[in-house]
Amino acid sequence: MDSSRGLSPMKQGRQYVNPNKDDQMSPTNFSRLHEIECYKLNKVKNVILWICVVLTLGFLRLFFYWLPHLMVIFTHDKCPLSKATKVLLKDQYEQWFVANVKDMEDSGIDGVDGNNHSAMK
Repeated sequence: MDSSRGLSPMKQGRQYVNPNKDDQMSPTNFSRLHEIECYKLNKVKNVILWICVVLTLGFLRLFFYWLPHLMVIFTHDKCPLSKATKVLLKDQYEQWFVANVKDMEDSGIDGVDGNNHSAMK
């Protein structure tokens, strides 16, 4: 992206909505999205994390309640959108939003669940 227009530079390996444009709008009404990261659940990581939650008497889960995007990073693997079960969306204010991906087989379109949780980076 062009930094002379006040836009942040694009990072390698990341997916963008309307790259290189002033308005990076999402079809699901997220305003000014800058980055999208797609993830699918890794069962081994998930089991290890929940063992750690038990060992910390739930404090680790409390930490991830406040920062849900970190829980996705620790329990999921990056993947293409076609295989994703969750997406992390970052807006212009460096806030991360976690959304569930729904496969809309009837229409042949992938969708993002409207139940989103935000967290500061």
